[in-house]
Amino acid sequence: MFKDILNKEKITEIKENFKEESEIINTFNKVFFKGIDMRASDIHIEPHIEFYIIRFRIDGILENFLKLEKNIGIGLISRIKILTGLDIGEKRLPQDGRFKGKIEKIKLDFRVSTIGTLKGERCVIRILSKNTELSLENIGLSDENYEIIKRNLNKTSGIIIISGPTGSGKTTTIYSMLKYLNNEERNILTIEDPVEYEVEGISQVQYKNEIGLSFSNVLRGFLRQDPDILFIGEIRDKETGEIAIRAALTGHLVLTTVHAKDTVGILERMKDLGLDMNLLINGILFLQSQRLLKRRCKFCENGCDKCNKGFKGRILMEEILEFDEKIRNILKENLNLIKFKEQIQYKNFYERGKVLFDKKEISWKEFIKECD
Repeated sequence: MFKDILNKEKITEIKENFKEESEIINTFNKVFFKGIDMRASDIHIEPHIEFYIIRFRIDGILENFLKLEKNIGIGLISRIKILTGLDIGEKRLPQDGRFKGKIEKIKLDFRVSTIGTLKGERCVIRILSKNTELSLENIGLSDENYEIIKRNLNKTSGIIIISGPTGSGKTTTIYSMLKYLNNEERNILTIEDPVEYEVEGISQVQYKNEIGLSFSNVLRGFLRQDPDILFIGEIRDKETGEIAIRAALTGHLVLTTVHAKDTVGILERMKDLGLDMNLLINGILFLQSQRLLKRRCKFCENGCDKCNKGFKGRILMEEILEFDEKIRNILKENLNLIKFKEQIQYKNFYERGKVLFDKKEISWKEFIKECD
């Protein structure tokens, strides 16, 4: 009789485990299918004291989607970590990886980041569509800036620097440029953290400091690989900046990004890093700063079944400062960037009186509200 009780308890345990596993699988499918259907760029799985919350980032804004029991949230993250090849036993240290999927004919990359918090493990998944057509023609550039970019991409040396906050489309813009440049006559190398778009014909490296594969180490190695074009994910320190400038001045086309509020702010950032400004000025082709604004729905004012609260998708707003001899001479004569702004009558995003937004003019205050 005692043996029978044990068997019944074991059977109950197996049933409960199966039920929980089934619920985790169903939750996984529900979260990912709904996130993709709603055009989410990121899925957040966030721990609270007694539960988990799922949030989607849609058109730059985070929105609550689902509340989960604590054990289901933990199980969901474990399932994602298994798919990604991460250590499911490590819940304290940051981990990152990626896995691939396909829905109908749409190929998707899922970039995963996990980290331990006081309330439990947290996970963020970036959704990247491999079917996205990356081209300069369809990312929303103004006609004038499109011509400036094409003109400079046809040069064989120099540096192009793009700035903007996280989520402003910098990587998409860079890869549209790389796709324009990508052909069998050119050797294109990239170093990124992480690699967001995998492109046939381009050699891409994700740096890993823990094994000694730092930005600067990879860059030095790249310069011995007979490159024509280099994409450096971000200039974060003086050493990386110096290598990038040297490459640009010795016959290579270099594309990179920094965090700065506008194009002149890029120069301020480079100066703060301690770079030789005269060398930088000689090497720059153009500086670009950009934001993504929510696009108004064409079918309604405040919300319908085709949009999200009156908005659907985003529109690119960019400014470009192209370097010519006049610009270079002004900077060489006086590196005071405040006076430089005055001399070129510079107006950044926030100083413009009006901007074009989805074929409608709006005030700069409205622009700031939409962009920040």
